[in-house]
Amino acid sequence: FHAEWEEVFTMSYSKRVCLICRCAIAIPKKGNVERHFQTLHNYDIDVPPKSELRRRKVKELKSQLSGQQSFFSHLTTKAKASHRSIISASEENTETVEGYCGLCFSLQLDESTAVSDTDQLCIFVWMVFPDMNARAELLTVLPKTQLPVFKLVSITTGGAPAMVGRSNGFIAKCREDDAFPDFLSYHCFMHQQALCAKMLNMKEIMDVATKIACSIRARPLQRRLFRAHLEKGDCDHFELLLLHTDVRWLSRGKFLERFRELYPEIKEFLLVVKHAEYRQLSDDQWLLDLAFLTDLTNILNDLNIELQGQDKLINMISSVNAFKRKMQHVTSKLQRHDLTNFQNVALELEMQGEDTARYTEQIENCLSEFDRRFQDFALLEPVATFMCSPFWEDAELNSSGVENDILTLQADIELKSRPHGQFWNLLTEGKYPNMRKCATSLTALFGSTYLCESAFSHMKIIKSKYRSSMTDAHLEACLKLGI
Repeated sequence: FHAEWEEVFTMSYSKRVCLICRCAIAIPKKGNVERHFQTLHNYDIDVPPKSELRRRKVKELKSQLSGQQSFFSHLTTKAKASHRSIISASEENTETVEGYCGLCFSLQLDESTAVSDTDQLCIFVWMVFPDMNARAELLTVLPKTQLPVFKLVSITTGGAPAMVGRSNGFIAKCREDDAFPDFLSYHCFMHQQALCAKMLNMKEIMDVATKIACSIRARPLQRRLFRAHLEKGDCDHFELLLLHTDVRWLSRGKFLERFRELYPEIKEFLLVVKHAEYRQLSDDQWLLDLAFLTDLTNILNDLNIELQGQDKLINMISSVNAFKRKMQHVTSKLQRHDLTNFQNVALELEMQGEDTARYTEQIENCLSEFDRRFQDFALLEPVATFMCSPFWEDAELNSSGVENDILTLQADIELKSRPHGQFWNLLTEGKYPNMRKCATSLTALFGSTYLCESAFSHMKIIKSKYRSSMTDAHLEACLKLGI
């Protein structure tokens, strides 16, 4: 940039900017400067070069350009200050969590993908304090936080190979690290319940129903025609078919329920528009299987809803045990042809005389999968039972580490008179060292990755397609403030 160009151009943030139109030239050559000035601006006639008038005019234009730039930089500075305050608040929260994790803590981890296809690891910490109160905090959405890992009690994950891989999984790497103590690791209750549901040998039912729904719901013309078809008929639902994805577990039951309700209209519509033929819609056995799967997925959905929420480990164990006993009772009723719990199957059997014996085997396979997947939590059940009823005389805790504490505890008249809500807080470290440690460890356990799943729902809203360039630091700060 040459000094003589200052009469028409100026340097601004490493760019050659025209003082009149604010355009910038890419290559700083005399010919480019002259061509731009002579082609676009008739300036020399009114303001002669090298004159005092030209000098004052150039000074005025430079002042105007500087004013515009300072205005935008002021807004940018305010925005940066706002972002810094957000990040500062989130960092202060992180430092508080890192500095004081209570007596012990557990971690809950899950991973998802943001709108910009960036993998995000979400980590929640569940801390138990000396007064036996517990609190959940979002730790980070990136694996970069320092924690006193010697206080770690358990890690709950979603069961992805990156988490639970035998050799290179996150849990395996933590166990190899000498800094980590012996800790428990659990696969999320809700994930395991959803995997148990997949033991049902009903792939053909879901494949056909999903294909039909997508052929109608996902095509604008077919969707409008089907809506018009519903409006013409005497149908209770003017809403269209629902869509189902495996990621949304609860959608299966609702999807099948709506599909069965609209089955007559679907069959008639496919004949009217001469769409692809689906022989299954006229197959009595397929329709009966559809009714059974609809009823059973609704039962499984009720269990999944019970398992949602935080601070529910003991309730989760109770819910799973109750579900298994209910399903055993339902199986015995089904063998006696009592269809009280299978309303859709009962409606379907009114029109045909099929046998339901094959469905008892399906339920038994599902229950066997529940027993296999939840055996880790079954080992915790005696401990959890004792923690809920510490003065139960038949407690089967014959461990040499706690049996003396149990005998001392059950003979403590003063503790027996205390309300249960304040009970474990009254145990002193000197008199009940092992029992207090057991109580705090059980209180610290996560049962599911519910908090991570909820955080990912917030993340999808915060970092949407309209804000896809948000940095990881700002995303973490916004998540911490939002949660």
